[in-house]
Amino acid sequence: MQEQSAVWLRTDGHGFLRVPWSVFKTVYFIPSVFSVHDGEYVYLEEDCDGPNFLRECPDLKPSEPYQTQWEVNEFAQYIDILFQLGRNFNNE
Repeated sequence: MQEQSAVWLRTDGHGFLRVPWSVFKTVYFIPSVFSVHDGEYVYLEEDCDGPNFLRECPDLKPSEPYQTQWEVNEFAQYIDILFQLGRNFNNE
């Protein structure tokens, strides 16, 4: 079952708002090149894209779960892989 809520996730250097693709595609929103996707979720960077998306979806209340250092490191590696694969949004 796909999670239907947004979640704030962090790396040691940055944070991302994870939004299910099924929710993301219901809103007209063009993310910056600093956000990535994996087909199931969109990871919106915390400084602009995440807050701007939430303004478009005021009923979406993201949670902020506790992450162990191991989870933070694993998530950071996953985000790096998505960027290396070119899974960011290209607005050019």
